[in-house]
Amino acid sequence: MTDTCWEDIAADMLAGTENITLASLDEGGFPRPVPMNRLSHQGLRTVWMTTVYGGEKARHFLRDPRAGLCFYTERGSVSLTGEGMLLRKRAEEILELVDRTEQEVTQPGDAVSGDLYI
Repeated sequence: MTDTCWEDIAADMLAGTENITLASLDEGGFPRPVPMNRLSHQGLRTVWMTTVYGGEKARHFLRDPRAGLCFYTERGSVSLTGEGMLLRKRAEEILELVDRTEQEVTQPGDAVSGDLYI
């Protein structure tokens, strides 16, 4: 099989699981694997997940971006290496947008009224 074929199979496997293990390097240079929930992904090149910005994992990636990621399904397992990236500013912008949207939706005055028949 070609690399592209294996990559397509692995990406399909990733789409079938929410549970992944992400490893960062701790202060001593040792791997620190932690189970995580996959939020989304774009093939195998970009996998989105969340962590606490001030937490241990975030501090590890700020110091050393090298990462390992693995997951498994009934079809087999996949291990990947790459770099972790923290997107704090973008996350803050998304949360601000959610807050503004909630405020707009809950403000009185623009209420829609009418009869509902079921």
